[in-house]
Amino acid sequence: MKSNLFLFMGLLCLSLNAQSLNDALRYSQTSLSGSARFSALSGAFGALGGELSAISVNPAASSVFLSSELSVTANTFNNEVTSSYFNNKNINSFNGVDLSQAGIVLVLKDEGNSKWSKISFGFNYQVNNNFDKNILARGNNTKNNGIDKYFLYHAMNRNLDDISQINGESFREAYINIGEQPNLGYSAQQALFGYEGYVINPIFSEDSNQPNDPLSPIDPVYDYSSNTLPLNNGFYHEYFLNSFGINRLYTFNISGSFKDKFYFGLNINSHRFDYTEKIDFYESNYADESGIKALRFNNYLTSLGEGGSFQIGSIYKLNNKIRLGLVIDSPVYYTINESLSQFLVTDLDDNPNNDELILDPETEIFFPEHKLNTAGSVRGSLAYIFKSKGLISFDFTRKNYSGIRYRPGGNNYLDTSLNNEIRTKLRSNNIFQIGGELRLNPQISLRAGYLSESSSSNLYDNSITNLSLGIGYTFDYGIIDLSYQNTEYNNQRPIFNEGLIDPIGLSTRRNIYVLTYRLKL
Repeated sequence: MKSNLFLFMGLLCLSLNAQSLNDALRYSQTSLSGSARFSALSGAFGALGGELSAISVNPAASSVFLSSELSVTANTFNNEVTSSYFNNKNINSFNGVDLSQAGIVLVLKDEGNSKWSKISFGFNYQVNNNFDKNILARGNNTKNNGIDKYFLYHAMNRNLDDISQINGESFREAYINIGEQPNLGYSAQQALFGYEGYVINPIFSEDSNQPNDPLSPIDPVYDYSSNTLPLNNGFYHEYFLNSFGINRLYTFNISGSFKDKFYFGLNINSHRFDYTEKIDFYESNYADESGIKALRFNNYLTSLGEGGSFQIGSIYKLNNKIRLGLVIDSPVYYTINESLSQFLVTDLDDNPNNDELILDPETEIFFPEHKLNTAGSVRGSLAYIFKSKGLISFDFTRKNYSGIRYRPGGNNYLDTSLNNEIRTKLRSNNIFQIGGELRLNPQISLRAGYLSESSSSNLYDNSITNLSLGIGYTFDYGIIDLSYQNTEYNNQRPIFNEGLIDPIGLSTRRNIYVLTYRLKL
């Protein structure tokens, strides 16, 4: 159904669902990933160092290495998502494989009398988040809320001529022409779907064939009504979301050891993400009086982002047993580009051949580039070393999700409404991590960890818990580490960001098996 024609929406009027609070959270949150040893201790490495993935937590970690090292990590995972929609539950799963980490650290030792005993340079690639998942939600909306509310929201106070095809104009031409108008854009295109798909109707004045003649020439008002009506048990909805993509972190690190007691480091980070979201929405269970019998509305969103951040960190060796760590993480300063394609299919009640009405603009919307500042954080850490027997480590992080900001360069909706929504609905949260390692002998180490992240939402629980286990084996040519993680977290997302906003409750269980090979250089 798609052609190769693309539409640039340079003057788009943004009352849109392409940017939302859920998007802000998605690109601000990171999952526990990286090397197997790091994962096995649930990432509690803020005061430890000596591990390549630990560099992404504390820049001072690289100067704790005794020698240069290289490591590569792969993992396999399973996502199981349980959705809840009006007390109807569905389970869907997704399996995948990642190259989740690769890095190198070069340690330069001073053999003289300098107080700076080591200088280290490191590079580490790591998967910050994996977006691969499937969500299936279905059930009857007992509030009688349907897709008509979405289209009515976008048609509100719009002249019928602005959201309909004119004589001799195809749907594709109307979609493009409306999108190019600075006062119409994306929102009016959604209303076009609703009107031409027979989901909504204009309300006509009694003595006129024009929709709601303006109450006054200065303040015109136009209104629309729904052409749909549910049966007594509400509209039936099926919502299937398939998303995939990766948030990648590239860390360039420098660190130094002062008197073999103080460790200082700086990270300059490059962030890249790609995210694709396919949503297939189906609605049925209409009454006989309804103007349509069934409806399918598909949206395909692609988002590409790149940005930068920095970290400054330190580790203090109080004595041979106790180490303290402190890290300040800046927000990630993203530049994001997004595109959207969509189509609507309706079955009309009065069509004797039961033919489907297909509205496919055969083009893609390119939204104007916008910017996003994610949440910054502060981390404090404490580690206790049991000589050669093992260790235990604690990390505590405070992350300011209410400080997330869209910076679209002058767009009023993103500057004001969405940022106000973020301030109101999100909050700072706490992340607690504990990890331990027991060395059975010089070759074998056993590990375990636990992570608890409190909710960052004021409206619902989106907390995260993680339990990790692992083992390491040292041999002549390097070290092999294995770990297992079980992560559970909650979330909610509305069916659409406007109009039909009834939430889908989501509970996700993620199982990850991680394998790392470390080579001493």
